[in-house]
Amino acid sequence: MAAFRYDPYLWLHLAGVATVPLWLDLCLLGLAVDYPTWPTLELVVVTAIGVLPVLWMQLRKPFYIFSLPLLALKPSALTPDQRRLLTLFHQGWVRALAALVPLPLIWGLGQINTLTVLAADITPFAGWGRLGGVAIASLGFLLANLFLQVPVAVLLVMATANRRFLGVSPYPVEAVTADFTHFPGLQLGQVLPAVQPPTGDLAADLKDVETTANPLAVDQFHDLAHPWPISLGSGHTSNTTDAANHPRVISPSVDPNPQEEPTVVEHPDFEGLGAHPTVDNGVDVPTSRSRSKR
Repeated sequence: MAAFRYDPYLWLHLAGVATVPLWLDLCLLGLAVDYPTWPTLELVVVTAIGVLPVLWMQLRKPFYIFSLPLLALKPSALTPDQRRLLTLFHQGWVRALAALVPLPLIWGLGQINTLTVLAADITPFAGWGRLGGVAIASLGFLLANLFLQVPVAVLLVMATANRRFLGVSPYPVEAVTADFTHFPGLQLGQVLPAVQPPTGDLAADLKDVETTANPLAVDQFHDLAHPWPISLGSGHTSNTTDAANHPRVISPSVDPNPQEEPTVVEHPDFEGLGAHPTVDNGVDVPTSRSRSKR
């Protein structure tokens, strides 16, 4: 993939197309408020408010792709490749195709209008009145057009061949502010981190990943030094040399050195309570429940 296609601003605005169904749902909830008095006129108003501002923007001053709500990359901080992208966005054929983008949305608006009866009981704007519902529908349709126009323009620019892209002249820095539409907000030297295309030997990278992913072999595991300096079986502390010479981990539930049976003694104060073992070797022994024979 060409290096200019790794620009994070392209992918960020391309992902905005996923929000188009949400804005159409908002439009549906707005149209579902109250009963339409002039249904045809209301659809014309919603279409005009939703389509014309965004279409005019794309035809006259295309959207400045290196901006976010309240934040924007200042023109002096643009790289030559980013300025070449602006040149492509400002080309006439990209802007002319923007006139075709609203057509599927206008068709979808007609389909949405037939579903308003089903959404009348669930719309949260029922108390806004019909005029407020039309305003909500117009806003939703406007945002649906915006978040479809910009990703379509991004796709057209990303489809440019790399050889043709390199032959494009960078856009003049002093003309960026006047020729593109910006979100109002702060202009910064960096908003998103730069993303560089992968470089290097792919085979070597895959070999490193394979080596890293291999688990330790059995013999390599036994060669590791014991991480605990205490021997669980013997109950005494060993030094680091002993741990290195005996790397095998001994389970505390298995005693490698069987010991003698615990000594059972009786005490006069415990007469009648049974025999009580003493633990001389550190091994827990259950208390006998049988009475001692005297």
